[in-house]
Amino acid sequence: MELIYAKDNFSIFADTREMCASIVRGANKIMLELEPLVPLSPLEAKNLRLLGQNPADYLHIGHSCHIIPREAASAWDEVLTKAIQMQRSLDTSMIQQFRTNLPGLSDVREIEDLGDALTSGISLYVDTNDAIPALRATETRRRFPRETLYVHAERQAMSPNERQSAAARRILAALIGGKELPAHDLALLDQGTVPGRPRPTRATMSQS
Repeated sequence: MELIYAKDNFSIFADTREMCASIVRGANKIMLELEPLVPLSPLEAKNLRLLGQNPADYLHIGHSCHIIPREAASAWDEVLTKAIQMQRSLDTSMIQQFRTNLPGLSDVREIEDLGDALTSGISLYVDTNDAIPALRATETRRRFPRETLYVHAERQAMSPNERQSAAARRILAALIGGKELPAHDLALLDQGTVPGRPRPTRATMSQS
């Protein structure tokens, strides 16, 4: 990541290729997407006044819940513009790469979304047989192992653990490009969230 703004113990780093940023204050760090800056909400402005700050000195970052100093806005906007231009230049070529190297990605996304719905308890309101999506998930993941890994890495690409998120993004790039997967990056992924782990069914949920 590239340092785009620094003052005292506050720093902002950005990665134009990955469309993400890292905000660091002292020992604390957050990862978020590069998004356009917008004016503060009335509540944010009120809270800043209560903290003795001038709301005019800050801007809100897109859909996030974070703000940055207005004096960092020009650097943020510049890197956001570069990131958007880079993404546009990659879009047409990447569509074909996805079709060629990850043909089953939409199938895997569908089954993972269904699994998340069952896990979150939505299945309590849906008349369905838990065994059916479980069998579908197993078969889909068996047919499309690289696509399954893509979904897994995608979820970790915005991890607060910088080593883990960087490894996930490198894996995503390798999968899109149809390249060999780096073993050292695979080892850094959180194996506790690998797609295919057993998900709670309505029966097990009712027992808890």
